[in-house]
Amino acid sequence: MNRQVKKRFKMYKSGKNWVVAPITFLGLIAGIYTGVTNVAADQVSEDATVSYSTNSNAVQENITNEEKNQSSTTNIETTQSVNSIDENKSDTEETDQSVTQDSNAISITSEEQASNSQVTDSELTMVEDNQEKLQSNTSVTMSTQSQPQVAVAATNSVDRFAIGNSYYTQVDAVDVASYQNWMNQGHFNELKRLGVSTVIVKLTENTGYTNPYAGTQVTYARNAGLNIAVYHYARFNSTGSAQNEANHMVSALRRFGLGSNTLIFADMEDSSTYTPGIGSYLNTFWATLNNAGYNNHAVYTYQSYAYRDQVVSTVGRARTWIAQYPYTPNRGGYYEQQHHNEGYGAWQFSSTAYLPSAPGYNLDVSRDYNGLLKQISVSSENVGAFDSVSISGNTLKVSGWHAADAAKNQGHAYMIVFDATNNHEITRIAYNPNSRPDVAKVYPSVYNAGKSGFNLSINLGNYDINNKEIKLIARYSNQANGEGSMTDYWSKGYQLKQSLGVVDSAYIDGTKLKISGWHAATDTVSYPYNYVILYDATAGKEIGRQKVTAIRRDDVKRAYPNLYNAVNSGFSASFDLSKLNFVAGHNLQVVMRYATNSDGEGDRIDVWSGKYNFNGNEAVIDTAKLEGTKLHVIGWHAADASRNQTNPYIILYDKTAGREIARIKVGDNSDVATSKLMMRPDVQRLKNYYNADKSGFDVEFDLTKLNFVAGHEYQIVSRYSDAADGEGHRTDVWSDVYKFTANAGHLDTVKANRQKNSLTVTGWHAADASVSQKNAFVILFDATTGREITRQAYNPTQRLDVVRVYPNIYNAVNSGFNVTFKNVNLKTLAGHNLQVVVRYSNQRNGEGLRTDYWSRMFKI
Repeated sequence: MNRQVKKRFKMYKSGKNWVVAPITFLGLIAGIYTGVTNVAADQVSEDATVSYSTNSNAVQENITNEEKNQSSTTNIETTQSVNSIDENKSDTEETDQSVTQDSNAISITSEEQASNSQVTDSELTMVEDNQEKLQSNTSVTMSTQSQPQVAVAATNSVDRFAIGNSYYTQVDAVDVASYQNWMNQGHFNELKRLGVSTVIVKLTENTGYTNPYAGTQVTYARNAGLNIAVYHYARFNSTGSAQNEANHMVSALRRFGLGSNTLIFADMEDSSTYTPGIGSYLNTFWATLNNAGYNNHAVYTYQSYAYRDQVVSTVGRARTWIAQYPYTPNRGGYYEQQHHNEGYGAWQFSSTAYLPSAPGYNLDVSRDYNGLLKQISVSSENVGAFDSVSISGNTLKVSGWHAADAAKNQGHAYMIVFDATNNHEITRIAYNPNSRPDVAKVYPSVYNAGKSGFNLSINLGNYDINNKEIKLIARYSNQANGEGSMTDYWSKGYQLKQSLGVVDSAYIDGTKLKISGWHAATDTVSYPYNYVILYDATAGKEIGRQKVTAIRRDDVKRAYPNLYNAVNSGFSASFDLSKLNFVAGHNLQVVMRYATNSDGEGDRIDVWSGKYNFNGNEAVIDTAKLEGTKLHVIGWHAADASRNQTNPYIILYDKTAGREIARIKVGDNSDVATSKLMMRPDVQRLKNYYNADKSGFDVEFDLTKLNFVAGHEYQIVSRYSDAADGEGHRTDVWSDVYKFTANAGHLDTVKANRQKNSLTVTGWHAADASVSQKNAFVILFDATTGREITRQAYNPTQRLDVVRVYPNIYNAVNSGFNVTFKNVNLKTLAGHNLQVVVRYSNQRNGEGLRTDYWSRMFKI
């Protein structure tokens, strides 16, 4: 939110004095720099005088806030620079305490406020989150008058930039408060010309403050054709204070003529809201707004807010406006993408943007990711009725109508089931409104009155609605998921009675689907036959049913003592999927039934479970290593799809070349590979996949018969297929990348025969590359003169000792050499440093692609 001098210091309250201290981080002493600043709140302050002194630097600040008849001046001089680290890497924790060190303390004395002023002690805040540090080499000068001018010169400082500069993140919205009282109609028109679509106006704070310029700012924005949203700066920390603050905002919304579909942000950043129950209190805030007809809610907060996840969960990330400031918020940059990928609706990325016509004034700017900030505040007709609401099993049946002018631009109709007792949504479904000519007669001027009806059956799954107040929300939205810009119509509260059932577990064990749970219903005395039915929701048909015997469930009786025969409501069923038309990946539901007929038909009481999708697919390569001339692969692959895809394959894939080089069906043998199907009871114990106990494989590929190239990257593909050749419909798991590049050798002996002018060398050389570099050479090299003396081809000989030490290097068993170089002028080589180079090459002359082993130096 909008702020002036609060990007540099941490402020604490001590009685009527404010104490401000620079924040230091050990991480920055170590040289950490990430280019991100995190933000704090827009607040309102009484007149305040600020002075700052330090042993090494001097900063003098005189700050007053101009509200109505108040005047304001701000002067800051510092020779310190600003660095910050990302809040996720912070090593410090903000605490409410006084800081009075001689070297870095700021003392602020607050004056009393005039009795007729609306300003509280929070509009001018010096609060800084735990991401910033002051260091030397930066000079900052700022003066604030009725038309403040800002001059900034800094090292590692946050960029100032003009709105519309295409280098920086696109500006979709600005937020304004009383600080922006300098803005006139021309400035708002300029925002529109620059592509800004939305202005977010601070409306209220706590229970006594209303932005005195809000009415003017809303009017200017509306005249400029800008979307309007508002925010409330929250300070509540209890149920009562949340209700009081919400009621205060409702009064302001009505005063400024803001419609019931106005987008309302709760600004959650003040330390007074740091309480473990803040999520619940924020829901109370929302519920109070709902009761007043204001149902378009969203949250503003920042990354390091103490209970960020709690407050975000009240609306979801898609309806959260997150704040975090990079030093340079370049368009398409890391943080722009990060927050978008995290699913946030919008991102406030800077407080130092400015209008080209007013470069002396800073503005907070934001990026809209999903249309959250583009929701339009307009007055429109919104009417409806819930004609019938009833429960059957776990199915809620709702009929009625909802007509709204906003439906013209909000083409997605939703029905939402809301637990008013616990303040959260249970479920929602989309629907297509049907014809209601009776509504059109009564409301002929409402946009969609003639087609506003609904008649819906909503599956509540396992949700227990006993002793809970249930409300229904008929919604029109501009987004397919029912979020974005929306218009809601709320029902009254309903207390509904139902039969209850829960599937405690549903898992695959071998070829069996095992299901257990409980089902209790008030009228089961008249429905004596208890069934569990397996239903394929994707195919729309039953695939199996079992009559079950009741199991004692004392836990259910304790939870639902007034539900008939709850103590005998348990069940356990096992379906053999190998004998059913089970298709992995289809959505399955469990129907828990009491029936009047012995076959499970007749009159019946059903509870439908949620949807289960058994499409597990997992594989592990335990080993993939070279053994002699074979690539030996051991592992397992278990997949629910193997019920229908009964052909298991192991495929060797050359990732570098982009092609398969071999495949074998598990259990078969071929000229290039052998394989065995292995029992894996260890996998079945750990994994609930179909046929997991028969998921093992042991495969050997003969590399001498394959186009295998050492140094290429390889992957093992584990596959189940419904075709005998391994194609058709298939389910694959690709392994990690394997690269075979081992290369080892040793020069065992060197013997010179001066009479024959010969030199005999022995040793070994083993290399994975020899699978494709089949030409073996020994080269005598003069390291003193830097030239090759001679070379000789050889046929590797057996070295059982080498294969014992290096069993996983290709053909290590045949790696030996014993070569005599003849006609060598030993006399001229006396005293020279000599080396033996042992080589595998893909060319007969020993050149081309080659893999060398260089011996130690020796002399003769």
